[in-house]
Amino acid sequence: MPKHKPRTLPSIGTTCVKNHKGTLYTMKVVEWRDRVGFRVWGNTYKTPSAAANAVAKAKTNGWIFWGLEGTNQKTTRTGRRKRITVIPPDKNR
Repeated sequence: MPKHKPRTLPSIGTTCVKNHKGTLYTMKVVEWRDRVGFRVWGNTYKTPSAAANAVAKAKTNGWIFWGLEGTNQKTTRTGRRKRITVIPPDKNR
């Protein structure tokens, strides 16, 4: 039995915006080395988790951090909900 459930990669061009500790971060899904890459600050990572780890400076589940899996809202310890924005690529471009 596999450790991880299979995930569907987001389309190239998808942009995720996350407010982390008062700073707004943007991750864009790009084509990189003949595969999908996740770009933050001009650096491209192999996984959303690697991109999230660079932002959070700690081990983080990038699929949840960037809002690519489950709900696009996260409940904080205080019970408040944070909004995570996922912008699909524009089909007209």
